[in-house]
Amino acid sequence: MTTGIHGEISVDMERELLTDILRKENGGDYDKYYADQLSAGIDFQDHVQRLFYQHGLPIVSHVSQHAQRRGENMAGIEIKRDSKFRDTGNLFIEIAEKSHPNRLDYVSSGIYRNDNSWLYAIGDELTLYVFAITTLKRMCSFKTVDGYRFERKETKTARGFLLPVSQAHVHAARIFESGHIVTVNDV
Repeated sequence: MTTGIHGEISVDMERELLTDILRKENGGDYDKYYADQLSAGIDFQDHVQRLFYQHGLPIVSHVSQHAQRRGENMAGIEIKRDSKFRDTGNLFIEIAEKSHPNRLDYVSSGIYRNDNSWLYAIGDELTLYVFAITTLKRMCSFKTVDGYRFERKETKTARGFLLPVSQAHVHAARIFESGHIVTVNDV
């Protein structure tokens, strides 16, 4: 027995409930949902790479799975699309993930992925926040920075913490708006 999102239930029962929820939320096809999210993420990586190239930083992506173990790209920039931050007012900073809700174990990812990443770029096609990963790890480990307490968040396939956009403006090393650098912070 485990204490899950639905109280005291078995791990198998929780897995069944999560799968049923995903089926209902995604028209019954998690694989299609995953493929759609992956495609949107790849398109966003292309967008970010063009943006960085325009500002003098060409990014060379790792394509093979073997090369991707070293990092998403040779520049050491972890790129995440957050399609909900405008509605929620928070960026979701990922620390662990699993490839399917039915898997039991999470693996380190995002700011805790063990690779060459030293920068974390997150946002959407209009606004991109770029952080030093060390800054985000400090926020995650201390849970409180500058008097602000960061809320932990877990979804069906990811764990992380919520970073309010107001705090992102303070702690981001760079902020791009509509393709232009609008903020440069010394972090």
